[in-house]
Formats: sequence, C-alpha cells, structure tokens
Amino acid sequence: MRGIAIIVLVAASVATAGASGGIVVVAPHPDDEMIMAGGIIAQAREARRDADVVVVTNGDYYGVSSGLVRQGESVDALSVLGMPERRVFFLGNPDAGFLPLW
Repeated sequence: MRGIAIIVLVAASVATAGASGGIVVVAPHPDDEMIMAGGIIAQAREARRDADVVVVTNGDYYGVSSGLVRQGESVDALSVLGMPERRVFFLGNPDAGFLPLW
C-alpha cells in the first residue's frame, strides 16, 4: 500500500511541476520527500516558486533519538535544494502509528 501512496504523491507533484504556483510535497516519513520528489522540489526552487514539505510521521520507529536524527537529515538535505527550514513541517505522528487505523 505504501508504494501506491508514493506513486500517487509523485504523480500529483509531477502534474503541478509545470504550473505557475507553488507545490506542496507530502511525505510519509523523513527522507521520503527527497526520494520521491527531490527533483521536483529542485525544479520549483530553481523557478523561484514556493515549495513546502509536510512530513506525516517523525521517523522514530527505532526510538525518539533516531526520529530526531532523521528529521535533521531531512532538513539538511532539503537545504541543499535551497529549501529554508521554515518551509518544512513535521506533523510528529509516531512512525507506524497509523497501523491501528487499518
């Protein structure tokens, strides 16, 4: 199911990459934003368009310290693309915390 969600998000991002407005990338975990949409984010930034990243979970499957490291890595990687930290939003849901909803 995760693979399908990523494909849908990438398809949505690609569809908006040529638009004149900004983009919002929604990623399930820290680092997924770079894996699935790093090129699209780079294109948007190069075109001086707004780009925001929303990360749904905090990547803490192996513990809180691991989650904090993963969040920092996401912010650092996005900064290479010119994304300011203020445009990256972590919703803070626990990694694998949505499984009970299934």
